[in-house]
Amino acid sequence: MKRKIPAVKIRLRSRLGLFGLLLIGAVGLSAGCGNFVARGDIDVGVQAFRDYMPDVSQEIPIGEATIFDNLAVTVVGVRATDGRDNGGRHHPVPAGHLYLLVNVLMENQGDRQEDVSTRMNFGLFDSMGKSQEWAFYPGATGSIDGRIDPGQERTGELAWKVAENAKGLKLVYGHVAFSIGEASGYRPGSPD
Repeated sequence: MKRKIPAVKIRLRSRLGLFGLLLIGAVGLSAGCGNFVARGDIDVGVQAFRDYMPDVSQEIPIGEATIFDNLAVTVVGVRATDGRDNGGRHHPVPAGHLYLLVNVLMENQGDRQEDVSTRMNFGLFDSMGKSQEWAFYPGATGSIDGRIDPGQERTGELAWKVAENAKGLKLVYGHVAFSIGEASGYRPGSPD
């Protein structure tokens, strides 16, 4: 059985106001025991979308790091699941929804400690600018939450519940909890 997750556009914003843009175009997924793993197809040719974001500085494919302050942020992969984990346990998700998990690597390349909070620094938004629901998914691996000392790194999956037919999902990094409009840089009506 093959399923597709919604197309995901990943936007990263530094505290200094620079944007990086990761476009994961209709990432195809292949299933194994109810879990889905991204193939890693990348779409970087979305000029119409860039026209709505004049401050986009670059497009970054999965696996490449971009530096914000002292932190190198890398989206390692994206996967979706209907709630069944490899241990055979089922963590139900509402009908018509799935768990979307984004695997992120955070590396502290500076000379001072950095604090990271997934709820404070990351958000997922659909094409209408609606924030997606955070999810606790026991099958997620690792955690990036906490203090990262200089020269250290953390890897973990961030989880959200999203509609199976969601479009134009955007992962935003920055001070999302305090300034969603500014952090996302999203303008209603921008194309998917």
